[in-house]
Amino acid sequence: MDFEQALQDETVGIVADPIRPDQLPATLLIAFGGLASRLDGIPPFEFLSALSGTAARRVFVRDLNQSWYQEGVRGVSTTLDTTTTALRALVAESGSQRVVTLGVSAGGFAAVYFGCQLDADFVLAFGPQTFTSRRLRGWYRDRRWMEEIARIDALDPGTTCRDLKPIVAARAREGHTPIEIHYGRHSRVDRAHARRFRRFENVTLIDHDAGHNPAKALKDAGELDAILRRAATPPT
Repeated sequence: MDFEQALQDETVGIVADPIRPDQLPATLLIAFGGLASRLDGIPPFEFLSALSGTAARRVFVRDLNQSWYQEGVRGVSTTLDTTTTALRALVAESGSQRVVTLGVSAGGFAAVYFGCQLDADFVLAFGPQTFTSRRLRGWYRDRRWMEEIARIDALDPGTTCRDLKPIVAARAREGHTPIEIHYGRHSRVDRAHARRFRRFENVTLIDHDAGHNPAKALKDAGELDAILRRAATPPT
């Protein structure tokens, strides 16, 4: 079964390009779906189609529990830590020279979190949430997804990550994990989530003439494919 066909089963937590024994992929690109298991409303295969035929192995991860991956990936893991372990095994199996994580919205949260945990070579996030804690949501007046957030509030705090800032700060101090965040300047809360990272040297912030849909705006403008190919291409 090829990658596109495998993606049709939306009950599967992780779908990966098959490894060709005669050609190890130069890049492993791990894409994390958002709350609707899509990438800014774009079907996963269409979103990642720019990488078909390149030296990149595509992996798509779904959060079927809709809890910012705090409850793991169904059928694979049950916590952030066990998901990290599973992804590390996938990275080791791939033999790739370059690891890239990518995500949109809640998937952007996951791309940043797991990118830092995996010491990824590049993180690409579109309109990500950078926190889900009750305190920070109140401070920034982020009242979106109340039902889904309540699920996380009920989890054991010892197994969750509610704020990405300390993790990104640690990576910045160590000079690791370049992160590129694209956000829509017309979304007040997305601006707030992104700009919390503006002082970190490992983070590049890029704003667009969009709301909470910068990836779709870039896709519609014909600019998204070039961004994906650039992220997936090892530097010469």
